[in-house]
Amino acid sequence: MTGALATPTLLSAAGPRAERGALALPAGLTLALALAIGFMPMPRDPDLWFHLASGEYILQTHTVPHTDPFSLTRNGAEWVPHSWLFDVAVAESWQYLGPRATEAVFACFFALAILICFGIFTNEGVAPLAAAALALGVAIAAGNARGIRPQTVSLLLSAVVIALLLRQRSRPTRRFAVIVPLIFLLWAQVHAACIVGVILVAIWLGGRCVDALTARAWDAHRAELAPLGVGLGLGLLAVLITPHEITLFEYARLTAGLNALKHTQEWQPPHPLSWEIPDVYAYVLLGGVIAALAKARRRAGWPEIGICVALLVLAMSAVRHIPLACVAAVPLLAVALGRNAATNRIQPVFRRYGGALGICSLLVLVGLWGSFGSNGARYAAVEPVAGARALAQLDGPWRVFTTYNTGSYVLHEAPGRLRVSIDSRADVYGDDLFNLMRQAQRGEGWQDIFERWDFNAAVLERGDPLAEMLCDAPGWHLLAADANALTFIRADALPQVCVGPYGDAGRAQRVRQG
Repeated sequence: MTGALATPTLLSAAGPRAERGALALPAGLTLALALAIGFMPMPRDPDLWFHLASGEYILQTHTVPHTDPFSLTRNGAEWVPHSWLFDVAVAESWQYLGPRATEAVFACFFALAILICFGIFTNEGVAPLAAAALALGVAIAAGNARGIRPQTVSLLLSAVVIALLLRQRSRPTRRFAVIVPLIFLLWAQVHAACIVGVILVAIWLGGRCVDALTARAWDAHRAELAPLGVGLGLGLLAVLITPHEITLFEYARLTAGLNALKHTQEWQPPHPLSWEIPDVYAYVLLGGVIAALAKARRRAGWPEIGICVALLVLAMSAVRHIPLACVAAVPLLAVALGRNAATNRIQPVFRRYGGALGICSLLVLVGLWGSFGSNGARYAAVEPVAGARALAQLDGPWRVFTTYNTGSYVLHEAPGRLRVSIDSRADVYGDDLFNLMRQAQRGEGWQDIFERWDFNAAVLERGDPLAEMLCDAPGWHLLAADANALTFIRADALPQVCVGPYGDAGRAQRVRQG
């Protein structure tokens, strides 16, 4: 097993000039293509809007909320905004840099995570072009973590933690016990996936202890293992330091069993007979790991096997974990496919060609800036932009029936004035309320549900059975029609003159015609 202290790391010392030159082009290619993948817009991410609303709320009130301030049905109920620092950062960036520049920042985070993976491959002796191909494979499979999402930050921080674990094995230092807890302290304010980072360090420590026992060389491993143990202990304490009233571990336990989460694709397990993306990536990764182990030039150690298997199991439980599983598999694949462990690989390349790589990144971002259309046009194609804006311009407050996909945008448009029934925060609403609202969305018993909460507006997705029913229901008017959503208001909620462009006559026919 590769338990020797000579294993190279991402942060190596200077190497031969020829090797630096041979690595520069594949590194630049990896960076450019990873940026292109990271800069591609997500098809739809309703979570973005409640992150923005949450960040704006925190900036205005100077406090992190412990109860829900946005909904009608759960107003005042317990809420754990586990990504509060991410929310604030995104809200500030959105305001001062704009949406496209904010997307560019997160594309850089994504590309940096992939570049770290490239460095791990090359440090283990994988040929530069092969390392670039493998890193880009990781980028494609991890593409679900791109965009303005806390998952992007978690992808980067998990790659950083794995790189630090590799460095600690090759060049033990006491600073590990300080650096890693600080990373976890930051991570805990950004995303609840910091728990995965703690699991990675714990499994790695266990694997290295097995290596030490096998080699009967505790004294030789003491300089490495002691900072690992201290770093893990302090890291566990660090993730408990949040402004929330419950710990992230308790939050993870409470939300793990929510069936409401399973209504979204990313929380469903990958289907074994599906060729759909991203489901197929989980099985490609599993097959790649098995093939690499079967044909390995060198045997992988227990730490590499442990973190890879643990994250693969997590990925098989929900497709949203596939990106983290891809990163966790990199050390195992690197050892299995690398010809020999080699030092002096990546850091000298960054020192000598860092400026060129930076210019390359800037040129890629500039070239892609207008490639995907304007942000406004993209959002209007999937979000209820016109409907939410029309409601916000009318005197309220509005009690709005919404769906998982429409609620977050509506609450972001006018927080406090547009009170939603549900949004994409499944942890706030729970299974019972989610199922009740989905029942109404299907048109089953919707009158009783509307009467219970006195909804005077509704923002529904085109194709929802309830949208068809409201088109013909007496006392309801169509206020606005978006490409992917329809907004209705109750007739007694405002004067007839304020009713939207379709009025009463022929509105059902025109809506059905698109």
